[in-house]
Amino acid sequence: MTAGSDTVLDLLPLVFADPGEALARARALLDARPAPLHASVAHQVIGIWQRDFGDLRLALRHLRRARDLAARAESAEREADVLATLG
Repeated sequence: MTAGSDTVLDLLPLVFADPGEALARARALLDARPAPLHASVAHQVIGIWQRDFGDLRLALRHLRRARDLAARAESAEREADVLATLG
């Protein structure tokens, strides 16, 4: 991963520690039009938040988008993580 990826990956545990903050950061990250790998993390975070606090249909949309972006980034590890979240 590239520079700054540690910060992006920190969003995943943050969604459980401080869900509102993680959601805000994920949305801000998407507003910056990140590379597919980082966008995958942001969509996964939003999907987890929606699954736990919001709309399941919207959660599935974000998680599927996260999976697609991980595949586009050619990151099998990222794709596996998203698939685990999908169940």
